[in-house]
Amino acid sequence: LSMTTTTDDGANNSTPSTISIMTLSGALGALELFLLDETTREMMLKITGTLMETILITLEQQQQQQDDNDNNLACILLKFLCVWCDSCPTVVIQLLSSAHSTVLPKYMTGKNMSSSSSDLSKGLACLLLGLTLEYLPSTSTDGTQEAVEAGGWNKESILQLVTSAVGMSTYLKRLEAVIKMTATSQQNQHLVWKNLEYNTFREWYQSQVFVVRRCIVREMAGGVSGDDDDDDTDAEDATTATSGNKALKKLVAQQSKEVESLRLEVASLAKEKVAVESQLNTWKRRVVEAPSAVDDMLQELVDTKAKLETTVSTLQEEVASKEALLESTRLKEQETVEQLQQTLQSAQATSTDLEQERDALQTEL
Repeated sequence: LSMTTTTDDGANNSTPSTISIMTLSGALGALELFLLDETTREMMLKITGTLMETILITLEQQQQQQDDNDNNLACILLKFLCVWCDSCPTVVIQLLSSAHSTVLPKYMTGKNMSSSSSDLSKGLACLLLGLTLEYLPSTSTDGTQEAVEAGGWNKESILQLVTSAVGMSTYLKRLEAVIKMTATSQQNQHLVWKNLEYNTFREWYQSQVFVVRRCIVREMAGGVSGDDDDDDTDAEDATTATSGNKALKKLVAQQSKEVESLRLEVASLAKEKVAVESQLNTWKRRVVEAPSAVDDMLQELVDTKAKLETTVSTLQEEVASKEALLESTRLKEQETVEQLQQTLQSAQATSTDLEQERDALQTEL
C-alpha cells in the first residue's frame, strides 16, 4: 500500500503506478480466497494486524487525488473491505471503531473528491456502509438491550447518515449501477477483470445488494422482522395508534420478505432457463444430423422453454406489483405518522388551554 512508486525514467512518484495497482489487486484478490466464513475473517483480522487501519488511511490519502489511478486504488480497497465485512460482526465493529472510518461517507457521497470518482467507487462505498448496517449487532452480548456502538456508530446513525447524505433513492440507485456494469466498461477496466471473474463478482455483489435492501426495510420498519411468529398486539390495545403503526410496519416487513423470496425464485428459474437453452442447442445439432429421430423431443424442449419464459415473466410482474404495494404502504405509514404528530400537537394545545382555565378558576375562587 506504499504510495511511493518508481516511474519509467527512474524518478520517484507519490502516486501509484498502473503496475503497482495491478499487483495490489492480485494480492488482495488472493487474500479474498481465504475469507470463507466468519471464522476465517476473524483470523484474518488477527493475523494481518494493522491492515484494516492501513487501508482506511490509504483511502483518506487518495480521497483528494486527481489521478485516475488513485480512484482505481480506492475501488480495489473498498471491494476488499466489502468482502472482509461480509457476515462478520467482529470485522464490522473493528472497521467502525477506527478513527479513519469517517472517510467512507465521503466516498459514498462523492463530495470533496476529484471528478474521476467513478460510479463503481460510490457503489462499493454504499455497499460497505450497508453491510455495516446489516452486521453491526443491534444489542450488546452482556444481556442488556442497549444499542451497540462502535466508534460512535450504531445502526440508527448509519441509517440516518444514508438518508440525510444522499437520500434513500440515490443510495439504492448507486448500488444498482454497479450491477449494470460489464467487465469491459470504462468504469472498471482498471480492475483487470476477465468476463468470468467479473461475472462471479457481480453475482456476489448482487446477492449482497439484496441483503442490504432487506436490512434497510427492516430498520426503517423499526426492527420488525415480518416473521409470522412475531408477537401480535393485545386485543385491548388494538385500537390505539401505536399498535396500528406497529402492525403497518410488520406488514411492510412481510412484503419485503415476500419480494425477496420472489427474487430468489426468479433467479432460480433464470438459471434453469439457461440449462434448458443449453440442452435445446444440443438437440438442435442432433436435428441437423438425424431430424426424423428427434423432432418430437425438440418440440417438447421448445414447449418447456416457452412455459419457463411465461413463468419468469409472471414472477417478474408479481415482483413489480409487490414493490409498488410496498412503496404505497410506506407512504401510508408516513402519512399515519404525520397525522399522529398533528393529533399530539393538538392535544398538547388543548391541555395547555385547560390548564390556563383551571388556574383562572382557582384564582377566582
